Amino acid sequence: MSMANDWWNFRKEELQAVAKKRCPIYVYDEETLNETFFDLLSIDALDLLFYPVHTNPHPKILRKVFALDVGFKCISIDEITRVLRKFPKLAPQRILFVPDHAHKEDFERAFDYGAHIAVNDLHALKRWPDTFQNREIFICMDIGHEQGGRGLLETSVRGFYIHPQVNLHPLQDLNETISFLAETSKHFPEVSTLIFGNTIGISVNHEKRVMDIPDLGDHLETIKDACPQYRLWLELPDLMVSQAGALLTEITETGNEGETRYIRINMDMNGPMYDRLRDASHHVINLSKRDDEEMGVKTRIIGQNKGPENTIDFIEAPASVEKGDILLFSNMGAYEPGTYFDDKGRDSVPEHYMHSRSMCQVKI
Repeated sequence: MSMANDWWNFRKEELQAVAKKRCPIYVYDEETLNETFFDLLSIDALDLLFYPVHTNPHPKILRKVFALDVGFKCISIDEITRVLRKFPKLAPQRILFVPDHAHKEDFERAFDYGAHIAVNDLHALKRWPDTFQNREIFICMDIGHEQGGRGLLETSVRGFYIHPQVNLHPLQDLNETISFLAETSKHFPEVSTLIFGNTIGISVNHEKRVMDIPDLGDHLETIKDACPQYRLWLELPDLMVSQAGALLTEITETGNEGETRYIRINMDMNGPMYDRLRDASHHVINLSKRDDEEMGVKTRIIGQNKGPENTIDFIEAPASVEKGDILLFSNMGAYEPGTYFDDKGRDSVPEHYMHSRSMCQVKI
């Protein structure tokens, strides 16, 4: 079964060596990250790219973000503080603060840092007028849902942060997006910048489990041509971060429960892990078998401890499996809400950053 973004097939021996030392373990592939950043930064219509820190704050990923002059999108003051502490030479203009909920002090500190600030709750402008007076901000909005411009006091609206849209197809909705932006610009003639948040309504090829960057580039180019007055910024979609990561586990038992085949692995799947793997966009690969192995066998994956929330049924799983084989779960590079860290790692599972095999660094 051929699959897009199957980077693990090209690094199978390295992954097996990693799993032999420690398993289970999350692995992040630098080559996939390089390709993703390079392709996005090559989009002519794009003026600035931001990496959402909460998606995966692994130190080596953040270091790559900084090295490639990509900005940091932060959802909390703590994230801003950590990024600035790690990269003291970071220009504050490369920080975008988009909090879901923020106190007056959070906005004041973000302004003091010099970050770009997007306000989701416009009532905050009336609640704390002194904080926003004579400040430039971005307004968070959804395509098709007009945000009133009245009551912004002495605040200058520099641009809009467009909330992600779900399950939309770009070509189908381009006309609606462009019409909305053209109409909105009449109410906010001073706006100069649009920030497209996360997936920006780009459809995902669920069969290939990938987001098409050329389609994304065409989407942005069309908006740029229709609305040349705007600078376009993009928040890197978390799906692209997810594609660069995988989870390696070891099979501890195989068998059948009635007519259902099962595989037990050496970690639990409850909590965020369970929620993520219920998403049908993940492949299950047996790294210990041949590249051309047959797929399509419905299989129940069971965690090491018993419990109804510790099992997940996969429609497609490797046909040939046995105790001691290493299973790879794809698209595991992005963190889920509720992820916690302890002395072992992410949700008590260690992480490994797999460096690029090339001696040449990607330069943009």
